[in-house]
Amino acid sequence: MIGILIPTRNRPIQIIRILESLSANYLENLEVVVVSSGERIDDCIEPFKLRMNLTYIHTDQAGQIHQKKLGLTKFSKKVTWVIFLDDDLLVPNNFVTQFNKQASELPESTIGIGMNLGFTGKQITSKASGKILSKFFLLSGDYGEIKRSGHACSYMLAKSRIKTQWLSGASAWRFDFASLYDSVHPFSKYAAYEDVIYSFGMSKLGELRFIPDLKVEFQQEYTDDVPPLMAFVSAQYWRYYFVKSDKYFSVVQFFWSQIGRSLFYLI
Repeated sequence: MIGILIPTRNRPIQIIRILESLSANYLENLEVVVVSSGERIDDCIEPFKLRMNLTYIHTDQAGQIHQKKLGLTKFSKKVTWVIFLDDDLLVPNNFVTQFNKQASELPESTIGIGMNLGFTGKQITSKASGKILSKFFLLSGDYGEIKRSGHACSYMLAKSRIKTQWLSGASAWRFDFASLYDSVHPFSKYAAYEDVIYSFGMSKLGELRFIPDLKVEFQQEYTDDVPPLMAFVSAQYWRYYFVKSDKYFSVVQFFWSQIGRSLFYLI
């Protein structure tokens, strides 16, 4: 049994779109949980309850961390894998079937699976000058590597399955490990690095793998409701917390990488 968990806040159009894409899949042995904050979306959810095994929960407490923890308590004991999906994504018609096939081919030591969102980094890093600057400021490395600066290197350009040290928000977890999802700041309204913090900790308990053939995509005409500067500053705060929480990382390398990160942001 597969579970899909979708946290959302004040995005009724986006939640309808992702549920529409899910409803085009083979839905037997699938449980879907949607957890909203902000405005209630009962009218958006209700029609889909006739088309899939869907549970809807609303909470007055904002914050994706809290929403995920709450949603995880609503799955049945039959669920073996939980897939985290952001509300601004779409899945292809064969997504559930493809996931079951790909997951069945992985070794038992695999506890987390990363999905292919396409390249989400700044294109400047693909230029020769950008690559040099990235290396100089400790912002480049192997696919899926986490540098001692706390920088998580993207794995989205990998052409084959690879092991990785972290997973993005579009990921799947064996339920017994998904149930360990936690944070010391569960009520943070915006936690830009929480997926890295959680998944890196889990990588010490089992293997994380990226599967490039397991694709999801961003919705078109989507506008982020978090101002870019706020997202940037929040990400730096959480990355600093991340670096300070583990002796493997270097605070000196973190601050050096922040100089380069700020340059890339301004460019």
